[in-house]
Parts: sequence; structure tokens; C-alpha cells
Amino acid sequence: MKIATRMIVSAKNRLANALREIGLEELAKKADTGIYNEFEISLDDAINYTAQLTFELGKLNTEESCKLAEDIIAGKYEMTVEEMQEYFNQLPSVPIES
Repeated sequence: MKIATRMIVSAKNRLANALREIGLEELAKKADTGIYNEFEISLDDAINYTAQLTFELGKLNTEESCKLAEDIIAGKYEMTVEEMQEYFNQLPSVPIES
């Protein structure tokens, strides 16, 4: 019997793919690194880089770039519950002393 598994596409990959779809390869390469993901870099840096990205997308002033900026602000490219569970399951266990 074959068990179906669901492949989780990470938030950084979803964002990188969306950037590639509108022809922004250089920004997609940055997204591939996890620079916009608060679980891969510090929260403050992720917020700053994400704000910069949405600003850059807005400056392009195309329908696609503005829509993507709106989606980013709305949280469409945040980690899903499944991603967060997978992330936390990979963290080392820390014994609790009583």
C-alpha cells in the first residue's frame, strides 16, 4: 500500500516562485536565501527586508508587482501552520529540569 505524502512548499519558495512569475529573477534569488523569512533570520531583519521588497515592488508600478506587494502585506507568503509544525519538529529537544 502506497501512502500519499504531501509536499510542503516553503514560504520562501512560494515567494521566490511568485517573483519569478513576474520576471524578477534577482529578487527571487534573494527570496531563495530566506532573507524575508523570520524563522531563517532575525525578526527585525525579516520585517525590514520585507518592507524594502514591498516598497521596490510598488516602485515598479505594474499590475503584477503591486498585486504581489499587496499579497505580501496580507501575509500570503508567511509560513503555513504545516510549515511551522515541520520547523518546530526539527528543532532539538531541550530537557526540562524540575
